[in-house]
Amino acid sequence: MRNALELCFPGECFSLESSSDCFHFLLDVSPRVIVLDAESTDLKEGSFIKLLKEDDRVSDLPIVVTGQKKSWQDYESKIEVSKYFSKPFSLSDLKSYLVKFTND
Repeated sequence: MRNALELCFPGECFSLESSSDCFHFLLDVSPRVIVLDAESTDLKEGSFIKLLKEDDRVSDLPIVVTGQKKSWQDYESKIEVSKYFSKPFSLSDLKSYLVKFTND
Protein backbone atom coordinates (compact mmCIF):
# COMPACT_ATOMS: atom_id res chain seq x y z
CA MET A 1 0.00 0.00 0.00
CA ARG A 2 2.88 2.37 0.74
CA ASN A 3 4.06 2.18 -2.87
CA ALA A 4 0.56 2.86 -4.18
CA LEU A 5 0.17 5.93 -1.95
CA GLU A 6 3.57 7.22 -3.02
CA LEU A 7 2.46 6.94 -6.65
CA CYS A 8 -0.81 8.76 -5.92
CA PHE A 9 0.82 11.50 -3.84
CA PRO A 10 4.45 11.84 -4.97
CA GLY A 11 6.63 13.66 -2.48
CA GLU A 12 3.89 13.81 0.13
CA CYS A 13 4.13 10.36 1.73
CA PHE A 14 6.36 9.11 4.49
CA SER A 15 6.60 5.56 5.75
CA LEU A 16 7.93 4.71 9.20
CA GLU A 17 8.53 1.39 10.92
CA SER A 18 7.53 2.08 14.52
CA SER A 19 5.00 4.24 16.29
CA SER A 20 7.66 5.92 18.42
CA ASP A 21 9.49 7.06 15.27
CA CYS A 22 6.18 8.07 13.73
CA PHE A 23 5.02 10.19 16.66
CA HIS A 24 8.22 12.26 16.75
CA PHE A 25 8.17 12.58 12.97
CA LEU A 26 4.58 13.87 13.04
CA LEU A 27 5.60 16.66 15.36
CA ASP A 28 8.38 17.67 12.96
CA VAL A 29 6.56 17.60 9.60
CA SER A 30 2.98 18.63 10.47
CA PRO A 31 1.09 16.29 8.12
CA ARG A 32 -2.45 16.96 6.92
CA VAL A 33 -3.67 13.37 7.33
CA ILE A 34 -2.35 10.09 8.77
CA VAL A 35 -2.94 6.72 7.07
CA LEU A 36 -2.30 3.67 9.25
CA ASP A 37 -2.49 -0.06 8.67
CA ALA A 38 -4.54 -1.86 11.33
CA GLU A 39 -2.37 -4.94 10.88
CA SER A 40 0.61 -3.10 12.34
CA THR A 41 1.77 -4.47 15.67
CA ASP A 42 1.58 -1.00 17.20
CA LEU A 43 -2.06 -0.65 16.20
CA LYS A 44 -3.32 -4.02 17.40
CA GLU A 45 -4.29 -2.58 20.78
CA GLY A 46 -5.04 0.89 19.49
CA SER A 47 -2.41 2.43 21.76
CA PHE A 48 -0.80 4.54 19.02
CA ILE A 49 -4.10 6.12 17.97
CA LYS A 50 -4.92 6.79 21.62
CA LEU A 51 -1.54 8.51 21.97
CA LEU A 52 -2.35 10.72 18.97
CA LYS A 53 -5.81 11.58 20.25
CA GLU A 54 -4.49 12.50 23.70
CA ASP A 55 -1.77 14.88 22.48
CA ASP A 56 -3.05 18.40 21.75
CA ARG A 57 -0.36 18.95 19.10
CA VAL A 58 -1.77 16.23 16.81
CA SER A 59 -5.20 15.34 18.22
CA ASP A 60 -7.06 17.13 15.41
CA LEU A 61 -5.29 15.29 12.58
CA PRO A 62 -7.60 13.10 10.50
CA ILE A 63 -6.68 9.43 10.93
CA VAL A 64 -7.47 6.92 8.20
CA VAL A 65 -7.04 3.23 9.00
CA THR A 66 -6.88 0.35 6.53
CA GLY A 67 -7.10 -3.31 7.44
CA GLN A 68 -9.05 -6.52 7.63
CA LYS A 69 -12.52 -5.97 9.03
CA LYS A 70 -12.11 -8.61 11.71
CA SER A 71 -8.92 -7.02 13.05
CA TRP A 72 -10.58 -3.63 13.38
CA GLN A 73 -13.68 -4.95 15.14
CA ASP A 74 -11.51 -5.97 18.09
CA TYR A 75 -11.03 -2.38 19.16
CA GLU A 76 -13.01 -0.02 16.94
CA SER A 77 -15.46 0.91 19.69
CA LYS A 78 -12.55 2.19 21.81
CA ILE A 79 -10.92 4.38 19.17
CA GLU A 80 -12.19 7.25 17.05
CA VAL A 81 -10.82 7.55 13.52
CA SER A 82 -11.91 9.68 10.58
CA LYS A 83 -12.38 6.78 8.16
CA TYR A 84 -11.78 3.05 7.97
CA PHE A 85 -11.13 1.24 4.69
CA SER A 86 -11.69 -2.49 4.97
CA LYS A 87 -9.36 -4.64 2.82
CA PRO A 88 -9.70 -5.29 0.02
CA PHE A 89 -10.64 -1.76 -0.97
CA SER A 90 -10.36 0.29 -4.11
CA LEU A 91 -7.22 2.42 -4.19
CA SER A 92 -9.17 5.03 -6.14
CA ASP A 93 -11.67 5.26 -3.25
CA LEU A 94 -8.85 5.81 -0.77
CA LYS A 95 -7.21 8.38 -3.04
CA SER A 96 -10.53 10.23 -3.48
CA TYR A 97 -10.93 10.41 0.26
CA LEU A 98 -7.35 11.54 0.91
CA VAL A 99 -7.22 14.17 -1.83
CA LYS A 100 -9.47 16.48 0.19
CA PHE A 101 -6.73 16.70 2.83
CA THR A 102 -3.86 17.22 0.40
CA ASN A 103 -5.31 20.09 -1.61
CA ASP A 104 -4.90 23.56 -0.16
